[in-house]
Amino acid sequence: MTNTSTTSSFFNNRIELATRSSFILACLADRVLDIDRLVFFDYVLLYAKEFGGPINVHTDLPNKIAELIYRRESLPAALKLFLSRGIISSEINSTGIYFKANEETAQYIGCLKSEYYKDIWTNLLWLESNYESLDNKRIGYVHGFSERK
Repeated sequence: MTNTSTTSSFFNNRIELATRSSFILACLADRVLDIDRLVFFDYVLLYAKEFGGPINVHTDLPNKIAELIYRRESLPAALKLFLSRGIISSEINSTGIYFKANEETAQYIGCLKSEYYKDIWTNLLWLESNYESLDNKRIGYVHGFSERK
């Protein structure tokens, strides 16, 4: 049997990445987030227990930190897809490109009712209430990651 799996299918495809980003943007609706924050918060969303949160939504794998690299490479195309469909919005200013939820975001994520997305909501509520401390950890976490390379 030939192994045809790709990094994309191993660490999630564009739809899954953009869907989780839509959840994050909807939950943090009073904020606009850049791509680096979305990458980090997607990781936190899936591995919340590592950051003191409720549960890990995905299986705890060795070297899961490598997923940050994949997400940083793949998320722009995923967000572009959802932007083109009007599911999320963006704004550009002198400091960069920022993403935010819109009315379509709420309609889209409101249709997703599986146990997986219930677990996502559990972690999102925790993420929202711990946003400031997590955002501060992001800087150290990403900096520490770059030193481990």
